[in-house]
Amino acid sequence: MVLLIAVLFSVQDETLTKASSVYDESFELCIGFYNMTCISLLWLEVSSPDGSFRASEFTSEPSFVSLSIISTTGLTIIRSEDYNFNYTTEVHININFTTLGNAGQGRIVADALKRKIENRFQVFLTYSQYLSQIAISGFGEYVYISDVPILDQLQFEFSRQDLPGLSQLLSSNIIAGDAQVRMRLEKIDGSFLWSYQVFGFSKKLFQANFGQECTVSLNDILSRTGTINSAPGAHSSSVYVRISLDNDTFTFVPIGTEPAMSRIESNPDQILFYTNVTGESFYDVAIRFKVVLGADPTAYAAAAILGVFSCTVGLYLYRKRRLKSSRYGL
Repeated sequence: MVLLIAVLFSVQDETLTKASSVYDESFELCIGFYNMTCISLLWLEVSSPDGSFRASEFTSEPSFVSLSIISTTGLTIIRSEDYNFNYTTEVHININFTTLGNAGQGRIVADALKRKIENRFQVFLTYSQYLSQIAISGFGEYVYISDVPILDQLQFEFSRQDLPGLSQLLSSNIIAGDAQVRMRLEKIDGSFLWSYQVFGFSKKLFQANFGQECTVSLNDILSRTGTINSAPGAHSSSVYVRISLDNDTFTFVPIGTEPAMSRIESNPDQILFYTNVTGESFYDVAIRFKVVLGADPTAYAAAAILGVFSCTVGLYLYRKRRLKSSRYGL
């Protein structure tokens, strides 16, 4: 599993009110199995036209396509023939260098934009030719890395805003959750979108036994109580539960979800549950289930009882690319 979100970093109350019609948030509870051990992972995402610093610092550059800043608590190691690359922070700057002449000119522009990130977060970034990708189509992804994590700075920018809605679930201590944090500024059909992701809080929950009913609960994972509220005035608030199955010797049988969700089975190795909680409150994100050895015909009956209907994979794809410039009117 990889990967790592109410309006991004520096959104003030008045900005949030103004941008509420384009304020999107989603929360995902990921569940996997390793040797029948149930493992959980959490994924929070928010997106908005507003970000932690002025987008014009980057968007004023005509060749700019997107910016991604990623930081994690764990050291990433890339082994090469000559030496190893160790890093905890990476910055991806995408440039359309067709208007500049060549990929070398794109690198010059990317270097200039990279220095803005260095000044902002007080971190020295080194260009990684190993990670960078230059496409013959005229787009270059220039990647810069550092072995100095900036997770605490990203956490501060996130938590100090006291963002509403689903962001409250992970706003207390991102670092304690061994999380990966991602910030992204992206050009979409002439408009620009900020997004912020927190991905982590991995836990080994319990050993699953065949035929035994089990429950995975967000409240238990975070040791929390109380109501979960979606962000007031948000355009979209979504909750997902993803089940990853890399073992074909057993069948996953859902029994109940909280809140009530519909089900998407995109492939035999993955089951996705989804519900729209825009403007709603609920008490937990949880799923009750059992695993049985081999194929189990009761899985279909359980699905019928739950009222979880088959949907197209397009719903999930829509979630990933749901934001179009026509909505923003920017």
